[in-house]
Amino acid sequence: MGSPQSTIVDGYRAVRDGRTVYVNVANINSGNLYTNIYLISYNQDAQQATIDIFSEILSHWKFNTNITSLGHCREETDMFCLKDDECPIGDFCDSPKARIVRDVRRMADLAEVKILTDNYYKDNAHYPILSAGTYLPNRTVSVWPSWKNEFSDVLGRLLSSDPVNKLGECLGYNEITCWDEYNKTFASALPDLPDNSLAYNYMSSPDGSSVSYCAVFESGLVFQGAPVCELSVCLDFDNDGWGNPASSECPNSGLDCNDNDPNVQAGSPENCVDGIDNDCDGLTDCDDADCLGNPGCSVIPYCGDDDCEGSEDCFNCEEDCGPCLVTCPDAVCDEPNECQTGSDPCSADCFCGNGSIECGEGCDDGNNNNGDGCSSGCLIESPCSDGDSDGYDACDIGGLPILDCDDPCDCDDGVFETKPSATEICNGIDDDCNSGTVDGSGESAEPNENQIGECAGNKACMGASGWQDSYSASYEITESSCADFLDNDCDG
Repeated sequence: MGSPQSTIVDGYRAVRDGRTVYVNVANINSGNLYTNIYLISYNQDAQQATIDIFSEILSHWKFNTNITSLGHCREETDMFCLKDDECPIGDFCDSPKARIVRDVRRMADLAEVKILTDNYYKDNAHYPILSAGTYLPNRTVSVWPSWKNEFSDVLGRLLSSDPVNKLGECLGYNEITCWDEYNKTFASALPDLPDNSLAYNYMSSPDGSSVSYCAVFESGLVFQGAPVCELSVCLDFDNDGWGNPASSECPNSGLDCNDNDPNVQAGSPENCVDGIDNDCDGLTDCDDADCLGNPGCSVIPYCGDDDCEGSEDCFNCEEDCGPCLVTCPDAVCDEPNECQTGSDPCSADCFCGNGSIECGEGCDDGNNNNGDGCSSGCLIESPCSDGDSDGYDACDIGGLPILDCDDPCDCDDGVFETKPSATEICNGIDDDCNSGTVDGSGESAEPNENQIGECAGNKACMGASGWQDSYSASYEITESSCADFLDNDCDG
């Protein structure tokens, strides 16, 4: 191994080691979640054009492409999203894929804690006890300071926190830690956490003979064979009494398939003409057996079902189509405006962000992620992207800044550490995206291991091999130049 770097590929954690990238990705089979490691690499003597293509592949490599249902950002609930990076910083996405990606991180984090605590047990004959430095003896939660301080210190590794790392509402307690400093109490009886909490929890017995480390998982999938402990918490962010995933910890045990809308959950009646799966049974409107006999589900055009169909038009069926007026005067396709063309008021409902190309839209990927080829107004946009969220765009055509791409460009949009503002270190990689910068020029060369004779001097950058001893041209493994008055073989 050389100098591995952490990176992100399609939301999943990955490691780049020189020419190879390894990605830990979820796979799902019959409700069971497990992970596979995917890798991609290029040859040692690859041309720059091949390396550029490799970077483009990384920035556009997608997994779980059959999981396409959009969600909403948890704080900015009017924003559609598929992944967390499509939401504002500090917010997160509630789509099925985003939940799965976060659960994979949780599995990996708990596996690391298991390895570290098992090693600690081998050395000390007990697990970390945490008798001091934490709010409660033998316990810590990933939002408490002791998780990063006391617990990480005794394990000798700075531990990862939950991908969301927030506790639910705990009135009367500190809103971040749910700890009451005056009464020295926590908002719930550990290991239980307040509803809507997404955090890690560690507990040991007083003598350290037993231990548990648990997380709250969001996907509702089963982790067969994985060393994970799942905390029972009701995740019900719209406070309608139904959880996502369904949980016996919630007042109602059924599924809430839209946890941003309290009117959508397993206990709701199906509205047969609104295009929404109101009762979360996977069937929408007239496809749901609950709508049998509903006039809006008749094969005969029915005025009053909010659907322009058959021979209807907006003059004889205004209840469906509305008046024949320009419906989109600002040329922006959003919920109040039905089409970008400024006419055709009797078209299907056109909402930028619903994932369907309609009414003059050039595209509709259902999100507001800049640089993915589709603008927030559902028009074709510049092929710029910032896949690794390092603040620099990568351009899809030859790596050159085009249209509204920022200049300078990111030459490897799959690696956060590689960008125009980076320091050029000795690794055989163009860290600062400037081919004219000398490899390793951002670091100071250390002295050679041997400072005798012709070996004296500093190390030289040797690309992917890193810093290596560099001797003068007069250096000889076995001295043969006996008349040059030099210590050629550096033996003193």
